[in-house]
Order: sequence, then C-alpha cells, then structure tokens
Amino acid sequence: FAYPFTQKLRVEFNPFFAQTNYLDRDFRLLIPSNNPSLFNEQVDQQDNYVGFQGTVVFDNTNIVGTNLHEGTRAKFGIESYFDANVTARAFHNFEFDARHYQRINKGIYLAARLFYGSYFGDAPKRYLLGGIDNWILNSFEDNNSNDNPLAFETLANNSDILFHQFTNLRGYDYATFNGRNVLTFSGEIRFPINQLFLNTDLKSNFIKNLQVITFYDIGSAWDDLSPFRSINNQNVEEIRQDGSPFSAVINNFNNPWLQSVGVGVRTMLFGFYSRVDLAMPIQNFETLSPKFQLSMGYDF
Repeated sequence: FAYPFTQKLRVEFNPFFAQTNYLDRDFRLLIPSNNPSLFNEQVDQQDNYVGFQGTVVFDNTNIVGTNLHEGTRAKFGIESYFDANVTARAFHNFEFDARHYQRINKGIYLAARLFYGSYFGDAPKRYLLGGIDNWILNSFEDNNSNDNPLAFETLANNSDILFHQFTNLRGYDYATFNGRNVLTFSGEIRFPINQLFLNTDLKSNFIKNLQVITFYDIGSAWDDLSPFRSINNQNVEEIRQDGSPFSAVINNFNNPWLQSVGVGVRTMLFGFYSRVDLAMPIQNFETLSPKFQLSMGYDF
C-alpha cells in the first residue's frame, strides 16, 4: 500500500509472508548411526515468517542524463519478521538512505550518499561491508573466525545467509567487516564526456555514455561498540585457548573505519552499462595496494 502526500513525499506499507527451507546435504546423514536423534532435527529446517515493511520516501530528483541526477532523495523504513513457529527467531531491520546530486557546472556533477542500517531483535542478522554490486570476478574476505556470517556449519540451520545484507565499499573484498550495524558515506565527482562536446551528434554509444568519476568511500560495521568510541568492536580482541578457563581482552588500536579513494570509468559496453574502478584502500592508517573492480549497473 502506498499513499502520496505530495508529488515528492509518500509512505508505503507492505505486509508479507516468507518461508525459508534449509536442506542439509551433509554426507553423515546418509550413514546409519547409533544415535539418529542427533541428526533427525537437522535434516530439514523450515521457518515461516509473517511481517511488514513500512517506508517513508522523499524524492525530488530529476534524471538529466545516463547515470546523472539532480536533486535529493531519502528513504527510511523498518522491516519486521516474526517467526510463526519460534518466537525467539524474530528480528527487525531499520535503514536510512539519503542521496544528494548537485550540478556544479556543465560537465561536472557531485553525488553523495549516506547510509545507515541496523538489525535488532531476538535473532538479528548482519551487514557485510565491502565490495560493490554486480562485481565480476569478485572475492571474499578470508575470515576463518567464529563470527564469520558466510561460514556454513554442518548439521545446523544456515538459512540466516538469506537475510544478511551486502553493503558497498569500493576497494575491499566482500565481508571485510561485518556487524549488526553499518554506516557508510560515498562521495563522487562525475564528468560526463558527452556534455563537453557542444552541438555534436555523437554516433558512438560508447562515447555518448562515457563518464569519468573520482570518489571517496568510508564506512564501518559493528555490533555493540560503535566506531565513534575509543574502544569499539574493531579494536577489541579476545584471546582464548581451548581447554583453558582464562581469557584476555586487549585493545589492538585498529582503525574502525575502512576508507578508499580512486577513479572510475562508466559507459555502455556490449549493451550493458559497465563500471571500472581503480580504488586505493586505506585501512589502519595505511594505504594498501590498488584494486581494480569491474561491475555492471548504474551507480547510486
């Protein structure tokens, strides 16, 4: 359901029903066991959710070219899932997404985006910070820790993977940081090449849609301790050995913010709007090796 207050402001409400079904294909389930009850509950895992999504949308932007806008748009909303079978699996999600597009002069545009998201409830999911949408030849952060949300556990219900959300941050692998909360900012200066050619009828689709950008990205993900605190989830580390009753918590002084700067090219290639970015990641106050990222689709 949607109700427009004005041409620029509307509210939306969407009730829904969702079902997840996890089938465990672990080979041990095929082996006769003296204790079959260990596996019986794990063979099929099905959850039924009822919920709703409520959103407020403001949008006064105008499309002035391929991948080019002018104006401001913002959206904030809440989404709730209530498990019809197990009350303890209910979770909720709040998100705020604001974008502003400004024309500096002919051939130069400024674009900025601020995004905040938070999962909460009895069974909150996670945001996976890093990477970009539709990334060709993508790579994931090699994280073997126990809190890796992409690690599948045998003989367990792994359907939470369906609700985790990837959040863009150029120059990094998928899931470099993860947490129940995420905050990112992206700023771009866009140079549409076709607007520099006055009174010229461009025949080439490649040149007509060619756009050069420079960008800056910053973001962080966390659970309980935000990156605005001196002690946060990214610089606190617990050391524990198996079988030992003792553990230690230390501050490793890591920078909780991931940053990147770089340049990119956008154009139509083989009928698809394609993006190429060269990003310089900045992590723990150190500039890392540049990363090329090829992807498809429009920018924010």
